[in-house]
Amino acid sequence: MFSFFKRKPKQIPTVVKIWMTESARNKACIDLAQNQPSTTFVAWFEETRNSFTKFANAKGISGINIQLVTYFHVAKEGAQVVFLEHHPLQSEEQQKFESLGLTEASVYTSMEEPLFGIFGGEKIVDLMKKMGMREDDLIEHNLVTKSIKKAQDKIAEKAVLNSRANSQADWLLNAGIQNNQ
Repeated sequence: MFSFFKRKPKQIPTVVKIWMTESARNKACIDLAQNQPSTTFVAWFEETRNSFTKFANAKGISGINIQLVTYFHVAKEGAQVVFLEHHPLQSEEQQKFESLGLTEASVYTSMEEPLFGIFGGEKIVDLMKKMGMREDDLIEHNLVTKSIKKAQDKIAEKAVLNSRANSQADWLLNAGIQNNQ
């Protein structure tokens, strides 16, 4: 029958902070870790965790708490949790946020994330540069967050399967999603 009055499941609000490059995102995360050492960084994919760890080590930074999402189940009380990327499926994100008991989720990402490549991330970066934005300028706006959710919804409609993968790019490829870049 019709579902005019069907309620959407309550979603945990997500604060999304975006930088042009992965390097700029990583630098912002390291700055956060140095200012708030109790911060836990969570990666959905092994490649992201390894890349962030390698970046921190190259800068001579150690002791940053970075976890892979599959092994991260409990946040320390009072600790900030920051996800280093999006999962291509919003439903996966919401399930994890809920299981962690988060009342608000933070995602620090970059326009180099493969998810953005599907929807013309490279063109957006070019536009940002033409507007005079620098690589380390932060983008944070509700419209951006809503656009990402819409993109995740489109991926959910097109995804053939939800399988484990070492990187977001591999996940998208395995799910049958084509990258426009």
